Amino acid sequence: MHIDKPTAPFTRLTRLDFRDPYLIDEVGNECDRDLARSLFSPAQFPVWRQMHIDVALEEDPLRFSLLLPQLSNVEFGFIPLSLVAIQLPHCTSLKTLRVLPGSDEQPSNLLPFFNSLRRLNLEGFHYWDGRREDWESSLRGIRSIMAIVREMKNLKKLSLVIDDINDDSEGGEKWREFKGEVRKVCQKNKVQLIRFENDKEVERHGLTWVD
Repeated sequence: MHIDKPTAPFTRLTRLDFRDPYLIDEVGNECDRDLARSLFSPAQFPVWRQMHIDVALEEDPLRFSLLLPQLSNVEFGFIPLSLVAIQLPHCTSLKTLRVLPGSDEQPSNLLPFFNSLRRLNLEGFHYWDGRREDWESSLRGIRSIMAIVREMKNLKKLSLVIDDINDDSEGGEKWREFKGEVRKVCQKNKVQLIRFENDKEVERHGLTWVD
C-alpha cells in the first residue's frame, strides 16, 4: 500500500481485513508512523465496524488505537497475546472478539491477555488455541479464559478450540470433561455454543463436537 498523505474519508467502508500490509512512501521507505496512525482513524473510516488484524504490531502496537474504540467486531490472527492485550483496552464498543494465537504462543503472554479480557463485556467470544505440542498448557489457558468469559452478562455466543487435542487419548478425555462443564454453564446462562468456523476438522476439536 503506497501512501504519502491522508486520503479522502472512506465513508461507506464498514469492514476491512489487514493481512500483513506494508505502508510505504513513493520511494519505498516505510511510511511515517504518525501518518500511518492518522490513516487508521475515525476521520478516515467513520463507519468502519469490523476488522481482521493479521499484521505485525511489534513495530507500532498503537497503530490502530484511534480506530479501535468504534469497532464492534474484531479478529486478531496469529498476533502474540501480549500485543492483543495492548489493543483490548481501546476496544470500548466491542461486542464480538475472535482470537487465534499462533502455534508458538508463550504461556507468559496469557496473564496480560487475561487482565485485559476481564474488562470487556462481550456478546460473542471465539478462541482457537493452535499450540499443538502442549495440550495441557492450552487446556489450562482455556479454563482460565472460560472462568472470565462466563461472568460476562451479555454473552450470547461462544466457541473454543484446542487444535488436535482429540488426537491425544488423555487430552481428549480431559477435553470431554471440560466440554461437559462448559455446556452446563452455557445452558444455565443461555449461551449458544457455535463452530469457530465451518470446517469439520476444526469442529472436531471444538465445543460443538459430539463425542
